[in-house]
Amino acid sequence: NRRPEMRIGTTGAALVYDSERFDSKYFLDEGRVVFERVRAGKWTLTTPAAEFGREFIWMPNRFVRVPACSEEFGRPLLVPYDCFRYLPHSNEILSNSQVGAYESALLKRGWVLIVRSGRNLGPATLVDSFLERFAVSDDMIRISCPLSNELLYLYALLCSRTGQALIRRDRNGSVIDHLGPKQVAALQYPLAHKDVASFCVDQFRRGFELRERARVDLDGVSREFLRA
Repeated sequence: NRRPEMRIGTTGAALVYDSERFDSKYFLDEGRVVFERVRAGKWTLTTPAAEFGREFIWMPNRFVRVPACSEEFGRPLLVPYDCFRYLPHSNEILSNSQVGAYESALLKRGWVLIVRSGRNLGPATLVDSFLERFAVSDDMIRISCPLSNELLYLYALLCSRTGQALIRRDRNGSVIDHLGPKQVAALQYPLAHKDVASFCVDQFRRGFELRERARVDLDGVSREFLRA
């Protein structure tokens, strides 16, 4: 059997001191290389905490999932990968009377959700009026401020390879990778030139609104078909 090749890299003492970490997984990660390139460029760097406030970057505490018999008594509960389906669906209804943390599982239009653990850590989605009908487990970090150009820009960046490399850079966990609200809040990312940023924001806003209308219309047609 062929032995896996050893990964070798070099880093400076300043980076070790700034990061307060000493694990090879962190320093050999693609995200660190991307970040070094970003930091070496002529970019203005910012963080979600500086743009939106730390109090708007959070995740619910773990809660026991108590099911309800119908949507009259709660909301359909999604797990992270459901949020990336075009038309999410769940048969599990989270009880609004038996789950103490029920309110923290609810969503609002314009929030950014980020998968916080596991092999697929990092992907982000933007809550629209269709996704707002669901509750989501504590496996996703929320950025819960109103929809704005700044939030759309961050979302656009997180959907790129650069954004995914940056957000995965500071993950931790010896067996399963994890990400916390503090790490998301401290994520350093570049601000593009105003014209480029405006173009990206306009395109993502248009795509977001088109998908939102399509999901709502498709769901309405589907429900009418099932009632017929």
